[in-house]
Amino acid sequence: MPVSSAQRERIVGKVDTGELMCGRPMKMYAGYGTGLRCAACAGVITPTNIEYEMHFGGGTTYRMHWNCVGAWQSECERRGQR
Repeated sequence: MPVSSAQRERIVGKVDTGELMCGRPMKMYAGYGTGLRCAACAGVITPTNIEYEMHFGGGTTYRMHWNCVGAWQSECERRGQR
């Protein structure tokens, strides 16, 4: 399912402010959601959703819905920061 325009705007805003950094994670895992909030859209990642957990080092970890990961990666690539 694609992200909504509101979700995309939130992701762009978080990249703009540095709340979401661009870059390749050192480690990345996928599994069923654990009820935590998505770092990109702030929605809950329920057990019926796929959750990506990305570790960047220095204690930075993001958890995102699978479709939010795609939107985040796309925004980073658009900026040449991937």
